[in-house]
Amino acid sequence: RNGTQLECVNCTACIDACDHMMEGVGLPKGLIRYASESEIADKQPFHFTTRMKAYSAVLVVLVAVMVTLVVTRSEVEATVLRTPGMLFQEQEDGRISNLYNFKVVNKTNHDIPIEFRLMDMPGEVKLIGRDVELERAKLAEGELFIVLDRDQLQGMKTKVKVGVYSGDKLIEEVSTSFVGPMGG
Repeated sequence: RNGTQLECVNCTACIDACDHMMEGVGLPKGLIRYASESEIADKQPFHFTTRMKAYSAVLVVLVAVMVTLVVTRSEVEATVLRTPGMLFQEQEDGRISNLYNFKVVNKTNHDIPIEFRLMDMPGEVKLIGRDVELERAKLAEGELFIVLDRDQLQGMKTKVKVGVYSGDKLIEEVSTSFVGPMGG
């Protein structure tokens, strides 16, 4: 047939059949092949053009970036935010507590038991409810209290770092603010 075959779905079955037939009758293969009209008319073999090289380079860079992002991503993503509308609470022993909402996303294919600990100062993290067992590829939500001594506060807002641990392994670090009384 002459010209472009619009019904072609690029399965290459016709190329294989033609090459097999040409071998059988002793003629050279390649009568049907992927080639442009100019390549056939000028009898030039395929060559890698500058545009093809540029597109290939861009594709290699994109694949490298994608692989790097997948390999270096964290296993767990966590957010710890103060509960909106809640003020600090003064405990009976004089310590100050704030209520926080947390969301933790497990990006792995296995369950991870997690716990929260303060990283940059002494204090206490109290989970409300049961311990968090982060199921594979799922989101866990809950509430917790952070309790600090009054002398640890640095004005009305104090920056606090909360570590998300699995056993003794730190898997995520989150910064949040702790609100206390004006006088500290």
